[in-house]
Amino acid sequence: MSGDPARQAVGNLIYATTAGTFGLGTDEALVEETLRNCTDPFMRQQIAAEYQRQTGRSIDDMIRSEASGIQADIFRSLAAGDTEGANAARAEEAMHGGW
Repeated sequence: MSGDPARQAVGNLIYATTAGTFGLGTDEALVEETLRNCTDPFMRQQIAAEYQRQTGRSIDDMIRSEASGIQADIFRSLAAGDTEGANAARAEEAMHGGW
C-alpha cells in the first residue's frame, strides 16, 4: 500500500469490516483504532471521501451496518473527531456492561 495515510486508514477500515480477525465478522478494535488515530479534521475528510470512493458507501453507513449500541456511539464520535465523546461512551460501556 502507498504511503498515503488516508488510503492506509481506508484499507484498515475495509479489512476490518470485510475480512476481520480470521474472517469472523467486524474487527471492532481495528475500526476503533483506525478512527481514533485520525485526529486531523482534513484527514478525516480525506478518509471519508476515499472510503466512499472505494466502497460506494459512507463511513456512517458502515457504522450503521457494522456496529450497534455503545460501540456505534464510539465509532460515530471518533469519525466526527469527538474523542471525548468516544471516551465517555467507553466509560458508559464499562459501567453498564455495554447493554
